[in-house]
Amino acid sequence: MINPFVILIGIFLSVALFAGCLVMIFIQATRRRVDQRIRTELRDTPRRLETPSARFLGFSSGTGEQLKGSGALVLTDDQLFFFQTLPPHHLTLPLAALRDVTPVNTYRGKPYSRPVLKVTFSTHHGQDTAAWMLPDPAPWTSALTSGEPDR
Repeated sequence: MINPFVILIGIFLSVALFAGCLVMIFIQATRRRVDQRIRTELRDTPRRLETPSARFLGFSSGTGEQLKGSGALVLTDDQLFFFQTLPPHHLTLPLAALRDVTPVNTYRGKPYSRPVLKVTFSTHHGQDTAAWMLPDPAPWTSALTSGEPDR
């Protein structure tokens, strides 16, 4: 006779495996949708740099309830785009509006274990900043300050 505890563990592991597979399918589907949005919106635009796994940390002028999330950061010759995964949203910053690009370890009073990319830009209301956590902010800092990414 099989121990009921072993059966429960088997059921639990099966459900966990199934749920994990569903999560992976969902993540892949949302990434494909972001890729499709990028291809559609930047169809004829050459991309200088792209990171599909950027985490937007918000604007310095915003409240604690502002839109934050993961998505793709894309640099073209004249604009910086962020295509957020969920909810679907995108941000466009003209490079002409950028005033400073700095890797920082603290943003909006919160410390981070690795540098995040902070971009200061001009708006019709004055200056604001936005920040992203990236796998490697160095090529972005280089590309946005000198025009060419470090490779």
